[in-house]
Amino acid sequence: MPILTVDDIKDALKIEDPINNEALTDLIAAVEEGLNFSCGYTAETTITESGRASGGLLELSKRPATSLTSLTGERYGALTVANFRLSRVGIQAKYGYTLEDDYYTTVYVVGRATVPEGIKQGARIILKHQWSELRRGPTRRPNEDTTQIPGFGFAVPRMAAEVLTPWLEGPASG
Repeated sequence: MPILTVDDIKDALKIEDPINNEALTDLIAAVEEGLNFSCGYTAETTITESGRASGGLLELSKRPATSLTSLTGERYGALTVANFRLSRVGIQAKYGYTLEDDYYTTVYVVGRATVPEGIKQGARIILKHQWSELRRGPTRRPNEDTTQIPGFGFAVPRMAAEVLTPWLEGPASG
């Protein structure tokens, strides 16, 4: 599920020319990629990764994790996923069970059923800014009203960073 469609952005930017659809699609993809890294996945995605559990916690690199599909330990083999729970940062054993220190292959699902309006608003602000920068062309003076957000390969408006603050935690953070 895309955060915003080309039509959403065209309406916001008051663009009627269909020739811009490809450029807008590319901008939307770049913004979604940055948001997935910095704010967590916006669409349901299955992730397979390997990692080491330590101290009863197996940290996950992507978020928000919504379900655990499988958990296989190097020494302990396939484990019953019903014995474990997802926390904000990873996988922990439920009461009465343990997650031994081991290397695990984990399959889990990340994403949101609905994208929060704050993330959509942040995306709109960033897309408007990027469109404006694209139309204006290169300049020598940096825009002083922008900032860096990890995961974005470009500066974003400070207003977008402020709107996104509740979700700006980066992957695998608490």
